[in-house]
Amino acid sequence: MNNGGDAAEQVVRLSLEGFEVAAKLTGSAAKNVALLLVSVLKQEQQTKGKARLTNMIKSGKELKVLFYPEQGLGTVHQTGKALWRSLLCPER
Repeated sequence: MNNGGDAAEQVVRLSLEGFEVAAKLTGSAAKNVALLLVSVLKQEQQTKGKARLTNMIKSGKELKVLFYPEQGLGTVHQTGKALWRSLLCPER
């Protein structure tokens, strides 16, 4: 009748069971975070760069095509450049 050995065995068993429960909870949380990230990334909403025509069509928003005569393209380019600069650096 080794009561000291039984107590030590119970402590080890309880600590292993506690570790097992913690590992299961951590794994479950990691799985849920991974699923959340996948669902967010699948929305494919670009915040910068060229937007694909298919994504623009899928959005359902009204598309506007602007036509400029060739002799006016320089003016359009300069105006766009100035507008872009004013949006990026409004202090100027």
